[in-house]
Amino acid sequence: MKAAMLEMALSSQAQESLEADIASRQAKLVWIVFYDSDAEDGDVIEIQSGGFSRMIRLAKQPVAVAIPFPSDGVATVIGVVDGGGGGVTVGLVGPDGAAPLAVLSVGQQISIPVILE
Repeated sequence: MKAAMLEMALSSQAQESLEADIASRQAKLVWIVFYDSDAEDGDVIEIQSGGFSRMIRLAKQPVAVAIPFPSDGVATVIGVVDGGGGGVTVGLVGPDGAAPLAVLSVGQQISIPVILE
C-alpha cells in the first residue's frame, strides 16, 4: 500500500485521508495497467476515479497505476494529448490479456468498468 500511495503522488493530507479510509475499509485501491495501443508517440491520458485523477504518458511498455476503487465501479479515461495526430491510442491489460480501447480525441472520455479480484 505504501508503494501505491507514493506512486499516486498525493498531497500529504490526501494520502493521510486515503490511508484512514483504507484502514476503516471505506476505500480500496486497485491497479489498472495502461499502454499505447499503436505507435508510441507521446499520447497522454487522464484517469479519474473516486475523486482522484492522474495524467499518464502512454508507452508501449505497460504501466500500472493505482487508483481508489470507484464506488460506482466505473473509472473515466480522458484523452489529453494526441502525440502523433492519429488520436489517443490507449489499451488496457487485464486478466485476459491486452486489449485496445476506442481511439480517443483530445477531451473525449470513455468509462471503463473496474472490478476487484
